[in-house]
Amino acid sequence: MSKPDPIYRDLVFRVTKPVAGLMICALLALLAVIVLVADRQTYSAQERQAALTRHAVSVQAENLLKTARDYATWTEALDNLVIRFDAAWAKENIELWLYENFDIDTAFVVTARGEITYAFVHGVGGNQQSRQDVSDELRHYVEAAENEGSVPAGLAVVNGLPANVAVAPIVNTEEELPSGVERRFLVVVQSLRPSVLEKIATTYLLPGLALGEASDSGEPSIALMNGNARTIGVLAWQGDRPGDAMMKMMIPLWGFMALGLALVTRHIFRQADEAARLIEESDHRATHDLLTGLPNRAGLIRHLEAEWSKFENRQQRFSVLYIDLDGFKSVNDTHGHEAGDQILMVVAHRLRFCLANTGIVGRMGGDEFIVLLPRQHETSRVRALALALIAAIEQPIQMKNGAIASISATIGAATVTPGCSDPLALLQRADSALNLGKKIGKSNVHFASLTAGEGASAPAAHNATASAASLEPARSVR
Repeated sequence: MSKPDPIYRDLVFRVTKPVAGLMICALLALLAVIVLVADRQTYSAQERQAALTRHAVSVQAENLLKTARDYATWTEALDNLVIRFDAAWAKENIELWLYENFDIDTAFVVTARGEITYAFVHGVGGNQQSRQDVSDELRHYVEAAENEGSVPAGLAVVNGLPANVAVAPIVNTEEELPSGVERRFLVVVQSLRPSVLEKIATTYLLPGLALGEASDSGEPSIALMNGNARTIGVLAWQGDRPGDAMMKMMIPLWGFMALGLALVTRHIFRQADEAARLIEESDHRATHDLLTGLPNRAGLIRHLEAEWSKFENRQQRFSVLYIDLDGFKSVNDTHGHEAGDQILMVVAHRLRFCLANTGIVGRMGGDEFIVLLPRQHETSRVRALALALIAAIEQPIQMKNGAIASISATIGAATVTPGCSDPLALLQRADSALNLGKKIGKSNVHFASLTAGEGASAPAAHNATASAASLEPARSVR
């Protein structure tokens, strides 16, 4: 028996595969969204931390400027740092007090020309003879302090470290400077040393805050710019990564979803495959003969219509052979239906074997068979194939009960022509040729006339050994 045509299974899989593909794409898109959202959360959190770090540095500078202005407007500062320098007062009120209470590690008293008249660095004081002149970076802030509207505070490199710097003119708000006394400025410096950065990190929740270099390690950082808009250092810290926590939570959920989807998809494919198989088997049973496995009347009509469509579209001609077994009824009546079924199965096998890939054979019912010969329209070629089929059918058949049966066949042939109206009309022409042939001479091939209603052509020359079946004991062959 022939296998069911997998057309329905192919159709089902052509539908289910795109659906499965869409589901996989949806899963991958969901994974991409999870990754993007997680990255966005991390990026936003680190951007907030960067803004917070800039704010922290700015607040330090503002506080430093406030301290500088408070000291610079102190009357005693004018008296002891400008009018007459008092080293003891400077040590007690500038060096020790600023260093111990405000984390200010460096301070200068400078003129408008940048000459240092007093300085202390890390708690060690002195005069201008022991210190260098103020650097260009600090001079920028001194000049800003002279101009109203400018902010005399910001970042600069002092003693090799980035630092917050603030400058304020040393003045007495109630008195003017004595004649001959040059105006001076108080410069206070808070280096961004580890102890200062640790306090900022604790206050603003910036773990690992330290001076460093920008890198591609993924850790956030900000550039430190001086008053001339030049980068003088980088502050880096261990950034918050809320996206990582989200990924740790969502990826397992996504994995469970993917696994669930895979199981559901596998189940759907199995169900679809089973449904397609059942449909194919049902269609096969509806279009094939249960005894021989050949296409039945419905299956033959389907093949006939397919060949007819090729003829209409591409003028691809074909022929039809209508076969009727001679002597089958005698065997069936004498030995019963089981013997008749055996004869039909043997004949079906012989027809398939002879035709191989040159034609399609089917059983119309009873002892009648139909053969479609695609691309075969030459009378000589069709006659040769038909005679070969008769010769194969006439070979003796060994019965199960040990007897030998001999049968033959009569064939009506018809070839499609431009004048044919429809495929069923072609089949009727072959049937008419068969009926006429059985009257004229069995065990032969008879061709239909070119138009329906015309007589069949003369029988082809073929010597038949018998026009009816004979049943003989084994070893007795007629």
